[in-house]
Amino acid sequence: MSLVTSPAKLLCLGSALLAVVVSGCEKTNAFVPSPPPEVQVAKPLKQAVTQYWDFTGSTASVDTVQLKARVTGYLHQVHFKDGATVKAGDLLFTIEQDPFRIALDQAQANHRKAEAAYALSVADLARVETLVKKNVTTEADLDSKIAERDSNKAQIEAEKAAVDRAQLDLRYTEIRSPINGRVGRRMVDVGNLVLAQETLLTTVEAYDPVYAYFNVSERDLLEFRDERVKKSQEPDHSEPVPLQMGLLTDKGYPYAGFSDYSDPGVDASTGTYLVRGTFPNPDGAILPGLFVRIRAPHKVMPNALLIPDVALGSDQEGKFLLTVGMDNKVERKSVSIGTKVGEMRVIESGLSADDSVIIVGLQRAQPGSPVQPKVIELTAPAAELTGWPAPEAGTAQGPAGTTSISQPQPPVVQSQAIIPEKAVEAVSSGI
Repeated sequence: MSLVTSPAKLLCLGSALLAVVVSGCEKTNAFVPSPPPEVQVAKPLKQAVTQYWDFTGSTASVDTVQLKARVTGYLHQVHFKDGATVKAGDLLFTIEQDPFRIALDQAQANHRKAEAAYALSVADLARVETLVKKNVTTEADLDSKIAERDSNKAQIEAEKAAVDRAQLDLRYTEIRSPINGRVGRRMVDVGNLVLAQETLLTTVEAYDPVYAYFNVSERDLLEFRDERVKKSQEPDHSEPVPLQMGLLTDKGYPYAGFSDYSDPGVDASTGTYLVRGTFPNPDGAILPGLFVRIRAPHKVMPNALLIPDVALGSDQEGKFLLTVGMDNKVERKSVSIGTKVGEMRVIESGLSADDSVIIVGLQRAQPGSPVQPKVIELTAPAAELTGWPAPEAGTAQGPAGTTSISQPQPPVVQSQAIIPEKAVEAVSSGI
């Protein structure tokens, strides 16, 4: 057989291959639509939630004392370490005492001298009185001796005052802490001259309890007052209301306290109302000057609906949620939101407890489009987030009146505050 293929044979073979290709192209592919996207949906959680007023403020010391010397002298000794914790009465500084002891000795000697002069004048007066009765001397001599006695008696009192002054100056050479607290650094070293009423020696600040100052807006103040009037029919009625506080790095509000002061009126330039809260600080963890978050109970919602905050969307119309209807089609629902509870958000209106809210897969869900819903269960927030936490054993919380027009008398503040039974009732019934 010849290996050479004729042009005629090649032409026939190419025609056959072309016929096969053409016959294959005549078969068309049918369009298969992609399945609906899968999303995760959940029913809203229903539980009691306490709504709060939220504020920002800063902390301050309950007591701050600048220690200055009351007598002039050279600083002899420092009895503390910078930054140490001190108690009231602890010795902090000593001014050189020798000049003041000498002054005291001299004052005591002058006092004894005045007493001796007075005793002599009393004896002279007795002798002159006897001579007057015998007409040996005149009444003028008697008057002179009486005046001399009274003068010496007054001199005794003056010298006694000088002794007291010298004793006081000697006592002032020992400078003690007037309060419990933390002492700052010493401002004067040993050997330097200290001027009375001028030289600042150090500062002592009391940290337990600690103050927190915050401003309440005029709207919140008026709303607070209106709710108080509705509850008691007394404009100046003030139930004790607790406060909670959290530092910048704290999760939640771990510190409990109460409000013990509010300004007499609203600041017209800012439209705010200054309130002061008091918080126990036995370990000194809350330092003065810190930025803090503060909240006060507003009202209790017994059947609040909660949804993860990440499920909320926002557009020009406001906040909305995407839900899945009976036909597995996405629906857009405009909602009004309330307070945030941990990672959850209270939905005040626009949502029912039976709605299936899209939690995961929001990017793939479009209103009116079908989806494949996968039902999941939401985890309830912690108890301390949804309501006022119960005090731990051995601790208590103090009463508060965050924006009260009239101020209640606060309890005595020690390392732990005291909460009356009414404070618990105020939380359960709302302000």
